[in-house]
Amino acid sequence: MPQPTVESASFEPSGAITDVADDSAIYPNPTAPELSVVIAGNKDDRAGGVGVLDMQGKLLQFRRDGKIGNVDLRSGFPLAGRSIVLVGANNRTTDTLIFWELDPATRQLSEPIGEPIATTAPNYGLCAYHSEKSGKFYVFVTQETGSSNLEQYELSERAGLVTATKVRSFAVGSITEGCVADDEL
Repeated sequence: MPQPTVESASFEPSGAITDVADDSAIYPNPTAPELSVVIAGNKDDRAGGVGVLDMQGKLLQFRRDGKIGNVDLRSGFPLAGRSIVLVGANNRTTDTLIFWELDPATRQLSEPIGEPIATTAPNYGLCAYHSEKSGKFYVFVTQETGSSNLEQYELSERAGLVTATKVRSFAVGSITEGCVADDEL
């Protein structure tokens, strides 16, 4: 059986009892591939957060921002007159959406950029979408229990902060965590 060529570091600096890092997103830096990163959530109940790792698996940053679930990102989000790399996730501690800006040069995440946005509870999964047709940005959030709703939020900017407006919700018929949206199709 083939063995991995690279393995990521643990989120040990988080103080987590268990290393529950998963649900990651990769930022492929288009102008400096050596600065590409993996951003992963840590769902530890006491010391959860989000980590940034280089492509060799070295932990570059860890932010203790709650029990962070699925992470996704999109480049080109308009914020305060700039085009940024927007990183989003579902925060299972508070059943909210949380967003950061990734600085491609320093490979660091900002403080959260916006107030927490309440979602279906308990939230479980998340994926991002950028419509090439309309230019709008969205996230989808899944629910862990009950009727397993999926909610879609349109993202926008107000006063330099990320905001979200729920545009629809529907039942998917079973518990769904992972999701992916195809921006092109």
